[in-house]
Amino acid sequence: MAAGSGVVKPLTTADSDAIRKLDTVERVVNRNVPSVTVEYNNKVYFGFAVNVPDGADRKFVYDQVTITPLLGRFLKDGDNDKVMIGYNYYGDDTRFDKRVVPGNIILVKGKKFEVVGVMAKKGSFILIILFI
Repeated sequence: MAAGSGVVKPLTTADSDAIRKLDTVERVVNRNVPSVTVEYNNKVYFGFAVNVPDGADRKFVYDQVTITPLLGRFLKDGDNDKVMIGYNYYGDDTRFDKRVVPGNIILVKGKKFEVVGVMAKKGSFILIILFI
């Protein structure tokens, strides 16, 4: 369940396995949305990381959230230690006092990740998208 959804007891892997077995369900994609620290330009900010699955499920997730890259590209299979960031990390109001762009290295929970893309502005995507 998404952060801020008010869910007291989030779904488990066992729950998604049970849902997957239903005849009326076409696809189940497990998603994690942990809060994380993000560090860049000697500043730390708090946001959310969203996992992206491999293969056809990845394309399905991108299609469902209707995001597009403003700069760079989406994550692809095999992109280890790489991230796509939300517009808020790039835009004029970035809290890092410096725009984060593809090729930059950021720390997510203390681990280094190369930025490969920046999402186009849509709402307030204060997200880091990565494989976890």
